[in-house]
Amino acid sequence: MNLLNFPYLVQKEILMKMGYDDLFLLSFTSKRMQNLIKSVQWKEILRIDCYAEIPFVFAIIHMDTICRANIACKSEKPYFIETTDAVEIDGNHFSLFGKYTTKFDTCCVIYQTLEEEDIIEVVYNRLDFLFGKNTPVMMWSRKFNMLPKFPQTEITILEWKAEEGAKYTRLEEYFETMPIQKFVELIKMLPRLKEDSKFYKAESLVINESGEEAEYILSNFKGKNAVFYGAIISDESVLTLLKRWKHMNGFHSLVFLEVAPFKPRNIEKIQKELDFQMFPANVNLPSTEIINYPYFRFSFKFPSNTPPTYIVRDDGIVAYITLDKRHIYFQVKSFTEKQLVENGYSIR
Repeated sequence: MNLLNFPYLVQKEILMKMGYDDLFLLSFTSKRMQNLIKSVQWKEILRIDCYAEIPFVFAIIHMDTICRANIACKSEKPYFIETTDAVEIDGNHFSLFGKYTTKFDTCCVIYQTLEEEDIIEVVYNRLDFLFGKNTPVMMWSRKFNMLPKFPQTEITILEWKAEEGAKYTRLEEYFETMPIQKFVELIKMLPRLKEDSKFYKAESLVINESGEEAEYILSNFKGKNAVFYGAIISDESVLTLLKRWKHMNGFHSLVFLEVAPFKPRNIEKIQKELDFQMFPANVNLPSTEIINYPYFRFSFKFPSNTPPTYIVRDDGIVAYITLDKRHIYFQVKSFTEKQLVENGYSIR
């Protein structure tokens, strides 16, 4: 039974009941079928996730984030697969097979090792053509030599080994080529990039093992939200950062900052120089506030054992701040101290 013999609305209904992995395979049967699949409005697609490792895996994420279709790219055919279909696109040769029965992969592309980058780009271009329509991409790279530059990438997660950090020039080139990222996460710290790198312009940045590099990265950060775990950072660096914000000399876009651990030698000095203020009695604060940005959801935690505090920028804007012997939380608000006093927490 040929799908193309049915009326268009019937074709569309049948296609919408199929999995994205099957649609990907079906698109290679003919140019007409490829265009038919593209014509369907795939509004339920949330994102295309790319896991740059061995094998390279593309995952099409649905809006409900529960269902996903996976296309794996491998350089070797699994031993239990007997037959594959040969495909050629723009001079690139590879094989396809479906119904791959492991836990995650339901479709697989087999390529020659030397053609890896070209084939991965071909697969992405086909997915973007069929389902993309400006669908954002997440790139999760676990190997320094697998960091494709897909133009719709908004999220970059790097899980490189420490010894691979020496390949930072590839990383520098990646961020310079890509649009400014909405979210960047480093599982492990990498060697520092140049001060004007677009890496520091990411809207939200999370580093899990920042170490002594936290000071350098924080001093160059130009985005909105930054979280540093495993940080080694001095009182002076924190004071310099917050004074620059307070006196409107830098960090104009900063909204949320968390540094942990932060073990200040002199909390009182920091509080005095930044002029910490306690909230008026009429302001009813919750125990936690949620900071919600694309791909970034964190919480600002008010202390339970000490009075909550805030500092004021020279233009009157308020920032909540929690500082103790374990960490620092800092959240910039959209209202002034005058509005806070007059209206209480209801203005948010």
